Amino acid sequence: MRTLGADAVSPLEQGFRDPPVQTKPAVYWYWISDNISKEGVTRDLEAMARVGIGEAFIGNIFLDNVPAGDVKVMTDEWWGLIEHAVREGGRVGVKIGMFNCPGWSQSGGPWITPDRAMRYLTSSELRVKGPKRLEAALAVPADDFQDVAVLAFPAPKADDDSLARRRPRLAGTPEVQGLARLVDGNSETQLDIPAGQFVLDINLDESLTARSIALIPTSSPWSAQCELLAAGEDGQFHSLRTFKYDRSNMKIHVGPMPEGPVVAAFEPATAKRFRLVLRQISGKASLREISLSSAARVESYVEKQLGKMHPTPLPMWDDYLWPEQAEVDSTDLAISADGILNLSSKMADDGTLAWDVPDGDWVVLRIGMAPTGTENSPSSPEGIGLEVDKMNRDHAKHHFDAFIGRLLKRMPAADRKAFTTVVADSYEQGSQNWTEGFDGLFRERYGYDPIPWLATLSGRVVGTADQSNRFLWDLRRLVADRIATEYVGGLRDLCQPHGLQLWLENYGHWGFPAEFLQYGGQSHRVGGEFWTKGSLGSIECRAASSAANTYGFPLVSAEAFTASPSRFDTVPSDLKTRGDWAFCEGINHFVLHVYIQQPWQDRRPGVNAWFGTEFNRHNTWFEEGRAWIDYLRRCCFMLQQGTRVADVAYFIGEDTPKMTGIRQPELPAGHDFDYVNAEVILEKMSVEDGRLALPHGTSYRVLVLPDQETMRPELLGKIRDLIRAGAVVLGRPPKRSPSMRDYPKCDEEIRRLAAEIWGTGTDMETGERQFGQGRVIWGEDLTTVLDRFDIEPDFLSQAPLRYTHRSTGDREIYFVANPEPQEVATLAAFRVGDRAPTLWWPATGQVERPAVYDIRDGHIQLPIVLGPHASVFVVFGEEPMAAERIVKVQKDSDTILDATATVARPKSSATASEVAASNFTVAVWVRPGADTTIVPQHVAGVHGMADPRNEATVATHGNSFGGDDHAGCGIAVGRNGICVFEHGASYFSPPLSYAGPIDGWTHVAVVYRDNQPHLYLNGRLAHRGLRSSHIVHPGSPSTSFAGDLGPIEQIGRSLDEAEVGELMKSMARPDELAPATAVQLALDAEGKVETLFREPGKYTFTTALGRTTVSEISAVPSPVQVAGPWEVTFQPPQGDAKKATFDALVNWTSHADESIRHFAGKATYRTTFVLPKSVHGRRLRLDLGKLHDLARVRLNGRPLGTLWIAPWQVDVSEAARAGENVLEVDVINCWYNRLVGDADLPSNERSTYLQAPSAVPKNAPLKPAGLIGPVTIRAAVQTE
Repeated sequence: MRTLGADAVSPLEQGFRDPPVQTKPAVYWYWISDNISKEGVTRDLEAMARVGIGEAFIGNIFLDNVPAGDVKVMTDEWWGLIEHAVREGGRVGVKIGMFNCPGWSQSGGPWITPDRAMRYLTSSELRVKGPKRLEAALAVPADDFQDVAVLAFPAPKADDDSLARRRPRLAGTPEVQGLARLVDGNSETQLDIPAGQFVLDINLDESLTARSIALIPTSSPWSAQCELLAAGEDGQFHSLRTFKYDRSNMKIHVGPMPEGPVVAAFEPATAKRFRLVLRQISGKASLREISLSSAARVESYVEKQLGKMHPTPLPMWDDYLWPEQAEVDSTDLAISADGILNLSSKMADDGTLAWDVPDGDWVVLRIGMAPTGTENSPSSPEGIGLEVDKMNRDHAKHHFDAFIGRLLKRMPAADRKAFTTVVADSYEQGSQNWTEGFDGLFRERYGYDPIPWLATLSGRVVGTADQSNRFLWDLRRLVADRIATEYVGGLRDLCQPHGLQLWLENYGHWGFPAEFLQYGGQSHRVGGEFWTKGSLGSIECRAASSAANTYGFPLVSAEAFTASPSRFDTVPSDLKTRGDWAFCEGINHFVLHVYIQQPWQDRRPGVNAWFGTEFNRHNTWFEEGRAWIDYLRRCCFMLQQGTRVADVAYFIGEDTPKMTGIRQPELPAGHDFDYVNAEVILEKMSVEDGRLALPHGTSYRVLVLPDQETMRPELLGKIRDLIRAGAVVLGRPPKRSPSMRDYPKCDEEIRRLAAEIWGTGTDMETGERQFGQGRVIWGEDLTTVLDRFDIEPDFLSQAPLRYTHRSTGDREIYFVANPEPQEVATLAAFRVGDRAPTLWWPATGQVERPAVYDIRDGHIQLPIVLGPHASVFVVFGEEPMAAERIVKVQKDSDTILDATATVARPKSSATASEVAASNFTVAVWVRPGADTTIVPQHVAGVHGMADPRNEATVATHGNSFGGDDHAGCGIAVGRNGICVFEHGASYFSPPLSYAGPIDGWTHVAVVYRDNQPHLYLNGRLAHRGLRSSHIVHPGSPSTSFAGDLGPIEQIGRSLDEAEVGELMKSMARPDELAPATAVQLALDAEGKVETLFREPGKYTFTTALGRTTVSEISAVPSPVQVAGPWEVTFQPPQGDAKKATFDALVNWTSHADESIRHFAGKATYRTTFVLPKSVHGRRLRLDLGKLHDLARVRLNGRPLGTLWIAPWQVDVSEAARAGENVLEVDVINCWYNRLVGDADLPSNERSTYLQAPSAVPKNAPLKPAGLIGPVTIRAAVQTE
């Protein structure tokens, strides 16, 4: 079909056809293990410029398995190459960015001394009895220690109570030798605990009134579910407390107190017999000591002071929320805040304390800062050092000057114009909780002195348990605030005078201590992250886009297509669906991961790593990948227009650390959302025409509050003002403040404001109240709320399409993507009113005006046909609908296009999730194109998480559905078998593993029946798995399955075998689906209807005014077969070409010649064919059938572009001629097959070179390669 005429080209269309520079993707440009050359730097940048890469972020990365080169980081030679890169970048038009330190995480180096490093509070303790004169040296608790305070307080009642003093009798099940080591009071001893489940019985001669239990870890990483029980007078055990022991990650980048005790508190219980049960033990379990005590303790005090962070990369929204702690039952069990003495002035510089001890038992704490010990990584040895203090701008400046400042001093400003960006990758270096002057900042923020409350850091209760926890909340919140303003804001402000921008990923995978929105909001630019496979990205991309949308950043980047392992087996067609998913999460700019600097021209693939997709000039398809990059740029251009349309803002709460929010109630289909934080609500949000508006144009219809009991008064006051001005808020009222600021008046203010807003009826399950011009609602689902205020879905489709929507004011821009590997014909509805649609195809740059559409209930309804994994922009300008628009098309007696049909709203998945938990069915047709790792069955621990998985569905983290006892399940299907994985808190394991061939199209159904997975293949039971110990939910569709995958069916109950068989029959196999492109209609530049008929028949067209016209198409020319023979020239990336003749097209991997079977590179096919005169002049498409992996097409010497994704078709109407035609097709495949072949050869016989060991195993199955066909010329009849 034609594009719009040249006279109709708008600035938007011009930018779509020729995207501007800000759409160019960036790359992480890793200089690996000191392997760098000046010539390689130049060639890299020239190659980037050729394919449309606009920025290169230089990172010094050192990997132990990559032999090191000679150009050492921080040397003059190294800095000289950095300068060369900046100059060359300016010459070729590629901007240069630099990571803010060596390594990718985070901000450190040898210039960071301990007094400038990240530090945490630690203490030594002295117990002394008075009255007496004390002159004693207080122990120094850590190296590089800096004093903060010396505190003394009367020892609380039972403070030194321990099991060791009570000499209990212990018994273990199963029996274990040496149990006494657990209660010997000696922290140097330890006991190994058997795997699975362990029961420890504690028997005492005298009754113990227990209030707390502490488990003292060893250095061994492990986790377990724990339950403490006590025997009543009847001898029966009853539960006192369930809690989790999680020391599964003992590295300091998840907290500076890896061996800090796991502490649980509970209501006092008196007994002589106690029992500790450890279930679901994962890892090599061991303990130094168990302390069951009558002392009052702050539960999880190590975690609450940021001494131990979440052990996995993806903490959920509630992983730093703790249940309300039982209050102490007697004041003498706690420390009175007023009774704490600050003895700091009485300690000499040498640590000697001189003090007249009052009568009684006293505890003296010497408290101070010590470095956490985290270092920037993974850096070359010469660039490693301590991580800089993240809460102090002076230290941030020292760090900036020591690294980025070196380059600024070395290069005159005129020579470094191409240097534009400073990069801070995802945060992976753990927490800190103190810095110089922090006590003063604390007093200024909260209005009270934190110093006496530091006693809580030892686990003791100060004041009340509630007050102690409020202090710790204030501490965590201020840490998060200072990291955002002083570290991120500090780097941002240091960049600005030099014309630099800070590019930041606003989350962290190991020990992130901040709040993701506030943290990102202090930067110039934010970025998310997504991997080619797996679920990583589900948190990160939405974190970045929400920060950008709420803080007003026009660009939202993402570290794109990160992968592990790196096998040189990924091509653009593998990446498209995942990239489209990221666009729909709000991303509008890509930073490709990863371009590895290639110092040599004659060693290929060259320098490699265990991670990343290989975006570098030594990859076989790099140059042809320009066509895919053009697609990305067109998408990014459109998605950088205006603001994202979102109906709902989910408030994330005020608690920290926080890396994501929660979407409860669940978001109905057809609506989008952002997360929003307190800072934005307080400082930026207002109400305009009933919408919650931000200054830069973003707005929402509903603000959703999380189901929490806490909120600070100033925030609740602002929410009151918003509702009064017309806002709609969904959520229950808070009951108290989490902070000790203005305590207890703060709680009184919360109760007063809540009563003012919500009234007195909030004890009802559901309710609604008018307040001012707005409304507050509670207990309802979002569908009900949105319907109540006539907020219709923004986008609906009869097929499961993805979408995102941008608005510029005069244009509404929808991106619509087909996630399925088969063609989809559907009816979509857009909430735009009376506006005519246009279709903008980013894969080709074509723009067309559809002729068939209608309006219904304020929605434009548009039939759309999308090819496998295809995508389109649907744009609505100010042009109204045509009165004579076509609304229905019939072929013979069948309706094939109908814009008047009903587009039903999908059922809310919230209900489905509740019904489906532990009893559900997931079914799909699959044809795997790769193997998957078959992991032995487990129902505890982490197994197979890092192994390659060919995922049909992804195991969503269980905390997305509920608490730690929930898990999502995913299905991995390979040619060699199937694994069903479950993913929950500190849990990733396959309860079902099936090893067996999966050949051709196979119907796979996984039925969970009472938490036990059952595998059905082609309708028959093939395997039963282990019963899960979690509440299991179906996962989400994968965007990275290797092979062919049909639509996924999820049914909220357990089907039996007969029902699975019936389900299989009802699900059409993807290769049996009829094509949906019998006719295509569009409007030309004059508004006349152009029609392409691909099949004969009687076509009836009905307009909105009821008029009908008929077209009789008696015949469509038969396809012309391009049969060959084919002359094929194989040109490897280096070495001599080889020629062969193919009488018929074949998959290279089935060829008898080993060099062709394992070929990697470009092969040029050449043949001739005759086009009959009867076909010439028609609209003609060249259909290449199947091919792997990319193709450049020429017909009669005329270039027709690069094809990089199915369908492998191109219009040849202008290039074809009657009679003989010459067809040439350059087919490019990936390196993988050659690497498989070389893996079985001695190193001196290999044609490939890898600097690091290859992740490609010998004798691995080969990937399909070459032009497979059949190749045809297809004609269509065109009318106007």
